[in-house]
Amino acid sequence: MSKKILAMILAIVMVLGTVPALALLSTASPLAYTVTEYGNVVLTDLAYGKTTTTGKSGTSGSKAVDNNTDTYVDIPYSNDGGATLNPECWVSVDLGAEYHIDDIKIANYWTSQRYYYFDLYGSTDNTNWTLLAQKRDSAHSKQFHSFPVDATVRYVKEVGIYDSANTGYHFAEIQVYSNDEFSALEKGWDCGNFTASLSDAGVLTISG
Repeated sequence: MSKKILAMILAIVMVLGTVPALALLSTASPLAYTVTEYGNVVLTDLAYGKTTTTGKSGTSGSKAVDNNTDTYVDIPYSNDGGATLNPECWVSVDLGAEYHIDDIKIANYWTSQRYYYFDLYGSTDNTNWTLLAQKRDSAHSKQFHSFPVDATVRYVKEVGIYDSANTGYHFAEIQVYSNDEFSALEKGWDCGNFTASLSDAGVLTISG
């Protein structure tokens, strides 16, 4: 949905008559969205270009966060024909700060209508991991699979379980999104001496 957040920001600045009003938008984490010149909100892929780690020594995970589904990280999910899982078959990404995340999008290398099984985990300390979502169906697509989640994390990990075509596993893209800050913006702020809120219709209300 198109939101006129830019108008709200400018209005707050006008009311206060000072640039520091923009500090109202700052949080412990970098913003999880951007605003276009038309005031539309675009959620930011929090994983894009971030630091990655893989379970396979010497293998970079950067191709899983380069916003390009034609590149991928290749790690076998099994080293014995599928009899046992390879514990090295995973890629994790450090978001750089803790976020309350709402959606993880996964893309894998796709051809011959192959499909994948995988688990998605989240962590705040890169040590203790919580299962966030799983894929165990035969759905296949050149596009992303989207998984709604509700978690506060700094690290997100994809663990490869199965590739229907062979024992290789191909991590093409891991994307992570949060609309938490945007939701707070829609609900409005109590800023001490005034309150600002923005309706779904794009109507700015400032009181106080």
